[in-house]
Amino acid sequence: MQSTANMLNKNYNPKLTLLINDNAKPCENAPRALNIIPIMDITNTKPLARNCTSEPLKNIDDIRHIVTYFISHAQYRNAMWFIIGIRTGLRISDITELKFKDFINPDMTFKNTLVVFEKKTRHTRNQAKNRYISIHDDIKRAIELYLNHTPNVTLEDYLFTSESNNKTHRPMSRQAIDGILKNTIHILGIHCHCSTHTLRKTFAYHTIMQAKDKTRAIQQLQMLLKHSSQLCTLRYAGITDDELTKTYQNLDFKLDDILRLKREEKAL
Repeated sequence: MQSTANMLNKNYNPKLTLLINDNAKPCENAPRALNIIPIMDITNTKPLARNCTSEPLKNIDDIRHIVTYFISHAQYRNAMWFIIGIRTGLRISDITELKFKDFINPDMTFKNTLVVFEKKTRHTRNQAKNRYISIHDDIKRAIELYLNHTPNVTLEDYLFTSESNNKTHRPMSRQAIDGILKNTIHILGIHCHCSTHTLRKTFAYHTIMQAKDKTRAIQQLQMLLKHSSQLCTLRYAGITDDELTKTYQNLDFKLDDILRLKREEKAL
């Protein structure tokens, strides 16, 4: 690169410099210099906002540690909303409105399907549509664990009653859940930019990564999350380029023995 003194010289011609560089033998994979005069003061840069986007919990062990922490500290209510969040992918605004009657029949047995009329999409569709979610055994066990340690609960009660408003039987706020999640992750030393959105993103991430047919899983998630494109779904789920590369590398068509045999025949 030319010195600052040369750049200020009247005889300095950046186009000529580029032409000379073009005539030289290029280095493989070397970045190509662009025909533009660099700035003098590289410290004069515009400020950028800190990345505060919430992330999914990608490590299964981290998820297990959080559930173990809640249960070992008798925080059965917190274990419920955490498990329901990562198992259903519902927004926190819908989770806080859930009642025991949404999961339990009048005969005190568990339902098989949770029916939710999502808040955010109620007024964005031409036709109102419920979402039907299979109730996983993890959710049933978490609810049963809570009920075994909490007396006088009725079917009309919210699942997550605010402890500060216990007498009014009002649901927890989004801010309360956000604070509990952040504090728990801090205590456990888990490195994650978390918020209440982390629950929904964790659901999306593991739905893709644990699926045998990832393409189909992404398509289903796109419809479920109401995203405009599959790329948007991948970004939302926190799928990185490295993870996508690993997916391609793990794709196996069982051709290795055929190709190896052909290679050995040629060697002979």
